[in-house]
Amino acid sequence: MTAYRKLNSSVVKPNRRYGFKRRCLSLFGRFIFLSVIAITLILTVGLLYIYATYPPHASCTIKWTFDSNCTYINYKIANQIISWNTADCGTGMKCLYSLTSHNASLILGSHKTPKWHFTDSFYFAFNSDNSTCYVEGVSSSDSWFALLDFGVNYCNLHNIITGSDIDTLDGYTEFTENSVCTLYTSRNCAKY
Repeated sequence: MTAYRKLNSSVVKPNRRYGFKRRCLSLFGRFIFLSVIAITLILTVGLLYIYATYPPHASCTIKWTFDSNCTYINYKIANQIISWNTADCGTGMKCLYSLTSHNASLILGSHKTPKWHFTDSFYFAFNSDNSTCYVEGVSSSDSWFALLDFGVNYCNLHNIITGSDIDTLDGYTEFTENSVCTLYTSRNCAKY
C-alpha cells in the first residue's frame, strides 16, 4: 500500500491554468481556421462571379457596322492611332497608342497606360458586304494577371472610333456586352 501511495504521489497532477491556456489556444486556432475558410469561400464566390460575368482575362470585343467603304473606315482608324502616338495625354488616356501593322483587312496596334505603363494589344478586322463595312475590334491586356480593367480595353477601341469621328457616319452601330467585354457597363472613357 505504501508503494502505491509513493507511486501515486509521484504522478504529476495537471495544471488547471495550462488546461485553460490550451482551451484558449484551441479556440483561437479554431477561429483562425474558420476565418481562413470564410475568406477562401468569399474569394471563390467573387472569382466565380467575375468569370461568370466577364471574360476570363481583361479584354474586350466590339463589333461595329458602317454604311461606308471599309477602305475609308480603315484609313480613319489608322490615322487616329498614329495621331495619338504621343506622350501628351491631357486629362485622359488618349495617348501612347502605337500602330504595329496595317493592311486593307487588319490593323494591329497597342496602347500603353500613361501612369502604370501597362500594355494592351488590339486589332481591328475589316469585312465588307456591298456598301456596308463590318469591323471587329479586340483589345486585351498583355499582363497575365489582369482580370478586371475598369473598362480600359473597351475604351482603347471606343476612343479610336469616336476620336476619328466615324461614329457619326450613317448606319453606325456598335455591339458589345459584359460577357465579351470586361466591365463594359462600368466604363468611363472620359477617364480611360
